[in-house]
Amino acid sequence: MRRHPWLYAVLVVFGIWWLGSILLQLPILPSPIRVLAFIFSRKGLVMGSHLFSSVRRLILGVVSGLAIGYPLGLILGTYPRTHHVFSPILALLYPIPKTTFLPLFMLAFGLGDAPKIGLILLIIVFPIIIMTRDQVMQLDSELFTPLIALGASETQIFRELVIPATIPQLLSTTRISTATALSVLFLAEAFGTRSGIGFFIMDAMQRINYVQMFAGIVILACLGVLCFQGIDWIEKKWNQKL
Repeated sequence: MRRHPWLYAVLVVFGIWWLGSILLQLPILPSPIRVLAFIFSRKGLVMGSHLFSSVRRLILGVVSGLAIGYPLGLILGTYPRTHHVFSPILALLYPIPKTTFLPLFMLAFGLGDAPKIGLILLIIVFPIIIMTRDQVMQLDSELFTPLIALGASETQIFRELVIPATIPQLLSTTRISTATALSVLFLAEAFGTRSGIGFFIMDAMQRINYVQMFAGIVILACLGVLCFQGIDWIEKKWNQKL
């Protein structure tokens, strides 16, 4: 079990779930055996299209947030003037719960993927900007001296020093923010859409089909674990190269 802690955790969770379903005998708590049987049945294939929709929105939102947030963080951390101008704006916007923007996005962009992707982008972009800015500002000035003495250009300094120094924390922040984004995606998919795991779960609940509802929850949990472990694996591989 020490080599496979996730397997141990899964067995414990499913064991408690199975025991609870036997002791409580409640319709809202179906046996995990029934839930897994549905997931791996032909009927469970219907979740494939919903899972694809959720994964597509998650990837587009996370990648967009990284593509915008990381360069902005580098700029704010490198140039004091931009830091003094834009950091107060970040301090004002960052604490606002991002889910409050969902109605605004739905009014502006309709009921398609754009509001969901935009919401995920907001969740990702702010922590990335702030983390990258702080990491760059905390770099010891003595680290730059040898590169400057060798006549390195600003681009070379970024490539050889700044970017390698900020990537580990970037991956760590992305891992945590993606978990938050996934939970918010569930909420976003519960409104104004007909696809996605969030929609599947809420639709099953309204139809009082608790087996399908829990099946959706299990799939969503698996997606979260895969995202978390995938980014963690990338972070470990990167650290091994340093």
